[in-house]
Amino acid sequence: MQILLYVLAAVLGIYILFVLAPSVVMFLFVFGRKQCSADHSKVDNGRYEKEQLEAEEFFVTVPSEDITLKTADGITLRARLYKNDTRMTAIMMHGYIASPMLNFSILARDLYRLGFSILMPYQRAHGESGGKHCCLGLTEQYDLIGWTDMMLGRGDEQILLCGVSMGCATAAYASDKITDSRVRGMILDCGFLSPYEQLRNDGARRHLPWQLILPHLTLFGKLFLKVDIHSQTGDSLEKTHIPAFFMHGTADLTVPAEDTLKNAGRCSSEHELLIAEGAGHTTAYYAEGSEAKERIKKFIVKYFNIKE
Repeated sequence: MQILLYVLAAVLGIYILFVLAPSVVMFLFVFGRKQCSADHSKVDNGRYEKEQLEAEEFFVTVPSEDITLKTADGITLRARLYKNDTRMTAIMMHGYIASPMLNFSILARDLYRLGFSILMPYQRAHGESGGKHCCLGLTEQYDLIGWTDMMLGRGDEQILLCGVSMGCATAAYASDKITDSRVRGMILDCGFLSPYEQLRNDGARRHLPWQLILPHLTLFGKLFLKVDIHSQTGDSLEKTHIPAFFMHGTADLTVPAEDTLKNAGRCSSEHELLIAEGAGHTTAYYAEGSEAKERIKKFIVKYFNIKE
């Protein structure tokens, strides 16, 4: 009997040391608070840094204001609103660990020139927004709904949702819950299928024992964050009415382009697809240059009441 207890204690010790403890560390790392990167040199090795910085400088002279949103769970979110003289706003949800301007400066500038005001929130647990945990779009979808309701309440008549990577998942998850016809379209760039599948891909790429860790992350997510990391963005896209423009690069090493192909295939609303040959993560719009800008413009003109 004593030997059996020793064996069980040894097994328990091995489990705690090599499975449970790494799972807890990984949970805190993945879902814990993040500092937003603004390092343009890390975006495709700085290939688009000059144009990104020029686009950021464009917004220096644009009238703007800081606004806040209080969430249902008591978190204060912060955003910067760059104001145009129309009643159209593009709400731009950034990706994991990225800053809004890092992900969106060029697209935001182009949309502003088309007549949109630009709302750039910091996602929860990122940058200037409050919160201790990010949830890879699962909770953030309700934050986006809150920002959308706020802008409609301020008198906007046309809303465009934009999301990159985790921000794309945020918009995709929210897409079936936003039913106001004033939300006219969404631009979805390099989004993943689910947090679970993205974490599995990351784990496999980094040679981590994801088979042992992911079940614990699933459990911790349900217990502590009240989210199911298996939830599919495609389940929401199957029920959305919002027209969508999907983008992804074929050389994306973070989120495979196949994820966007699958999401576009499940999307029930009218949608378009741009696959950028050789583009890395978050750079499909940059890599396609004038073609991407022209296609986005045609998409906007089709669904929004603006002049060409």
